[in-house]
Amino acid sequence: MKTSDPPEIAWTSGTWRSRTPERTWCLLQPVAEAAGVTRVADVTGLDDIGVPVHMAVRPHARTLSVSQGKGTTGLLSKVSAVMEAIELHYAENLVAADIEGATAADLGSLLHYPVEALELHPGALWHPRFPLDWLTCTSLLTGRASAVPRDLVLLDRTVVPGSWYPPLFSATSNGLASGNSDQEAMLHALCELVERDSVAAAGDVLGRRRFDPAVVGDPAVDALCALISAADVRLSVFDLTGPTGVPCVGASVSGGSVPLTFGGFGCHPATAVATCRAITEAVQQRLTVIAGTRDDLPDEVYDLLHLGFVRETTPVRDGLEYVSPPPALPVRGFGEAVECLAVKVREHTGHEPVWLRLTEPGTPVSVVKVVAPGLKLAGHGNYTAAGG
Repeated sequence: MKTSDPPEIAWTSGTWRSRTPERTWCLLQPVAEAAGVTRVADVTGLDDIGVPVHMAVRPHARTLSVSQGKGTTGLLSKVSAVMEAIELHYAENLVAADIEGATAADLGSLLHYPVEALELHPGALWHPRFPLDWLTCTSLLTGRASAVPRDLVLLDRTVVPGSWYPPLFSATSNGLASGNSDQEAMLHALCELVERDSVAAAGDVLGRRRFDPAVVGDPAVDALCALISAADVRLSVFDLTGPTGVPCVGASVSGGSVPLTFGGFGCHPATAVATCRAITEAVQQRLTVIAGTRDDLPDEVYDLLHLGFVRETTPVRDGLEYVSPPPALPVRGFGEAVECLAVKVREHTGHEPVWLRLTEPGTPVSVVKVVAPGLKLAGHGNYTAAGG
């Protein structure tokens, strides 16, 4: 499976994109319409912080009908929301299996990892002789052909009478990402997977490795901090970098007009981008609860005093000693970044990540699924670290 990428980074404020937000939005609109997006709403004004947050609506979705997006600018936020909606559309309407009814043993050398290293459902009835449908994929480093279970990639919460199937995999949007190109999308997917692993590994470190976001020295980070401070909201930022060494940042916002604490996470080779993602995600979670339109908002969310990873067991304390921000990785361009992260994942897990493209060749945006056997996936939900 070949990639087709413009290797240049055209936008670096808060995120890396190979096209400007204006160009991305122009190309995105017909894809969004085909994906069933009927409305994109700016919900920024529902909160008093002012960090841009948008939502994209797909009334006929098979999973979430409301997707959230955030960014350092209104246009980036709108693009983020629509990109997430498009990702889910392609995962819900997956192509037919390339290999049907084959066991892991039947695949032989085509399978380069143990199926047990994937996201198995709690109590999964998995056995090596269990017949599965498979999608062909490609190893990220060597380019070897491989395969992943189709049920691991498919996202579909609709129920068809008489279609019960024993639970095997926890099919989630982990590693599902979009971008202007294959490699841009792959970088977003890898960052999300490494973020989940880093948060899972952090354990009781959560809330202890705090750093001053002003030290990052990035204008986008500084602008976000200024908005949050002006709204009389408390911001705390933490270094959650895990075993891979890829910068991972956690953030919490609390107080102001909403007496709750919300958490967000971000991972990226560039520390500034990881920090922007964590901060904007924390604000997005706050707006998610304020807007109340997200399909999977649990009823009890409005009864909780604290949300996110900052719980009573790991409170944020005044006078906490600050640490230095995690150092950025020395990579230039999407190709270098993808290879660097893939190598670090392989060194950490012993397994090479694999990927497959869900969009057809020639589509203006690329949606990919990256699977990284062996990475741990933290059990935080959409109100502590949403994707997109």
